[in-house]
Amino acid sequence: MESMQFGDYVINLRRELHMHPELSMEESWTSQRICQEFTRLGIPYEIVGEKNVIGILHGSKREGRTRRQTGRGRQRGGDRL
Repeated sequence: MESMQFGDYVINLRRELHMHPELSMEESWTSQRICQEFTRLGIPYEIVGEKNVIGILHGSKREGRTRRQTGRGRQRGGDRL
């Protein structure tokens, strides 16, 4: 997908999601819609709890660091992202 097409895709998906507002912790439609989109894109996912959708992405390298270990990649208090 070209970058311009990807930008249009993301904008249209965001608009669609905002046309279906749901209360916090009651996002059934949104969870189902995200699962449909992950399936369409071939992205494996897990559902954690009732409605939490986690997409599973793998980089091209299986080993090694995915982010430089500097102060920029950490939250305050030393927690890792």
